Amino acid sequence: MNKNNKGQILVIVILMLFILSIIVLGVIAIVSNDVEQTVGGKQYELSYNKSEESIQKILTGYANTDTSLAGIVNEEGFSCSTSVLNEYTCIFDYPDMQTTVNVSDSNEVIDYELGKDETFKVLLGSYSDVVEIEWTGNVAMLFQVDYQITTDEYKTIMDMHDAGNYVGSGNLEHPMGLNIPVEGQNRVIINLQTIKEEVGSNTFKNFTGMKVKALMNEDENVTTLLSIKGNAGFPIQVRRLEGISYPPSTGAVVSAPVLVAQIPFLGREPEVMNYVLRSELVLNK
Repeated sequence: MNKNNKGQILVIVILMLFILSIIVLGVIAIVSNDVEQTVGGKQYELSYNKSEESIQKILTGYANTDTSLAGIVNEEGFSCSTSVLNEYTCIFDYPDMQTTVNVSDSNEVIDYELGKDETFKVLLGSYSDVVEIEWTGNVAMLFQVDYQITTDEYKTIMDMHDAGNYVGSGNLEHPMGLNIPVEGQNRVIINLQTIKEEVGSNTFKNFTGMKVKALMNEDENVTTLLSIKGNAGFPIQVRRLEGISYPPSTGAVVSAPVLVAQIPFLGREPEVMNYVLRSELVLNK
């Protein structure tokens, strides 16, 4: 074998070793990535479960919004503290996770999940300023404002907004049609003061509440994320719990899920109560 052949064989061997090293490094990287994904997936699931478990523990005593949050600082099994009225931070120490749950009674509704034909009841009390409402998806929204007049009769006015268009009467029986500006497809601002003025100061007595109902197509099984807020004096609407869990050793995890639960202060009602059948004929049961 001459020197040229020996040189060629050496070059081939070096190239083969180089290619093999690339393949080995690639396999190691793939295996390492799979291990990281497996560990990350398990940690994500554990984090989710601990956050859910912690929220459920709090809800055991505070799912009823008539129960004040003040007593939460005396609960056993977890530690809660507060620096702001109606806002609490609760810590749960588990062997494998540390969970933080922020609990608050809030007058702002953020991304509340509302299903098909479900209704969110808005507490108004003596509030008579603007109410800003936003939602997601291809969903029509039905708005109903209930009020009482000086003769102690109860009245209802309604409007429906669908893809930036509203359907409502412009007469005094349904004054909402005169004062709801549509700002974008899924956002409206309801001015309660304007409604009072349209009804008339000598006739209007007080608001008794507002309802927001999601309307979807019959073949759609979707939800919308509803957000509601007002100006100063807007009443508390939801009890909000937000939980997140981290491994105590590192104090952080790349993909820790944030779990949120929101409980409306006015609760839920049977959806059948939202429908009225009108007929000029006598109806028999």
